[in-house]
Amino acid sequence: MQPEFNSVMRVKKVSAEVKQSVEVSSPLSFEAKKPISVYAEAYIVSKEKGENETAVSAKVAFRFVYLTEDGYKKSEALAEVSAKIPLGNASVSARAEDARAVASADGYTFKANVVFKGEAEKTDNKTALSGGEGFFVKEFSKDVDSYTGVSEGTLDIEDEFELGYAVSEVLTHSETAVLNELTCGISAVAFDGEAYISLGFLPLSDGGGIIKEKRTIPFRYELENVGALPDMRALGTVEIKRVAVKVSADEAKAKSGVSIKITLGFSGEAVESVSVPLVSDAYSKTEFLKLKREKADIPKFLGQYVFSEKVIAVSDGTVADGGKMIAAIGERLSLISAAAEGGKIKIVGTVAADVVFQNSDNGITSTASEAPFDIETEAAGEISIVSVKLTDFSARIRNGGIEFEFTVKAAYRAFEVEELPIITEITEGEPREISSATLTVYIPGEGEDAWEIAKNLGESEEDIKRLNPELTFPLGAKDRIIIYRQKT
Repeated sequence: MQPEFNSVMRVKKVSAEVKQSVEVSSPLSFEAKKPISVYAEAYIVSKEKGENETAVSAKVAFRFVYLTEDGYKKSEALAEVSAKIPLGNASVSARAEDARAVASADGYTFKANVVFKGEAEKTDNKTALSGGEGFFVKEFSKDVDSYTGVSEGTLDIEDEFELGYAVSEVLTHSETAVLNELTCGISAVAFDGEAYISLGFLPLSDGGGIIKEKRTIPFRYELENVGALPDMRALGTVEIKRVAVKVSADEAKAKSGVSIKITLGFSGEAVESVSVPLVSDAYSKTEFLKLKREKADIPKFLGQYVFSEKVIAVSDGTVADGGKMIAAIGERLSLISAAAEGGKIKIVGTVAADVVFQNSDNGITSTASEAPFDIETEAAGEISIVSVKLTDFSARIRNGGIEFEFTVKAAYRAFEVEELPIITEITEGEPREISSATLTVYIPGEGEDAWEIAKNLGESEEDIKRLNPELTFPLGAKDRIIIYRQKT
């Protein structure tokens, strides 16, 4: 007996998060009259992929806006933080949260938490009987996923525009990038999406004002991925790696030119269905076979999708009597939970911003405001959340409170898990009694098909059908199987 086996690869996307704290000091106490806003963004700068873990480092850019006797000022500081993700060969993203400025005798210390999220493929190879010689097999085939492997790349996108007023500087900016569609090409994965940037400018004409501008930059990027073909499914991520904003003012014409350059980092791969031959049952003419059976959960990747929802929510911030809102800056999203259950994805979180007011006495006040959101959508299969991002943020005073309006965009992957019966081992058992009769008449049981009859008789299906050409399967109640044996 010479059995043959196939390897059934089960690929599952797994993720892990590691949180690290980071801080950096800045000697600003001599001029900082009043803190207005502190914001932090994390950018991956290096990765070292190992077999069981991935070492990663990131730079955290702090932007601190404060008030002095001369008006608004900003301070920017960089800190570096590293972590080890307990996943081998992982793709890693980073986000900064809970940014704050803590006053001390020496100035201010900027603090934040950085959450590193790693994602990797966990493979589990099952050896399954696929055929062989010296015994009969009942074959079937099954489509399973085959991944091309993760590729990574970067793309620079740019935007230039003109403002109808002169500005002294860019006081604050925040950015995010989202994917709208992923497709496969020949040896490439194509990313289509948009980068959103929110800017806060200080105009030259009014030292007490902050003017907000929003820009959307579309992008398309084809990431080289060997083995990808147009009929495959794609999965991937996009993250912002670097941002540069420049502004030049023309006071005479009361205009300003603004240029933005954003470096995007991409990670993606393609998935195809491959037909694998397998065996569901086996028997021998001469021995009873011992079959070890298992059930393997085989996930099938259905696709990566995006859904978005516009939210209008009242924040917990308060408006001082007679206060006039100047701007809301430092907007950020915090995720509380993201899960799928009962055919629905439910995402719960908060959006916060620092809202700047001009009081009735012309003084400046800043209040940290936060608004909750709760969105959901229908989704089939097992769901893995890829990202949840904030876009199109704005704030206003309504009915004496602070109202936020924003869009939450979420990317997720859907999988269909099937329980696949396989035979992992086959061994010879007790010898089978071989009939010495010249003629055997077999009365089939109810519901027995040709395979079961052949297995019980220890004959091949082909021989049974050849010796009983008048029969049609499945058999009726009065049908009989005749086996003739030639004596030597």
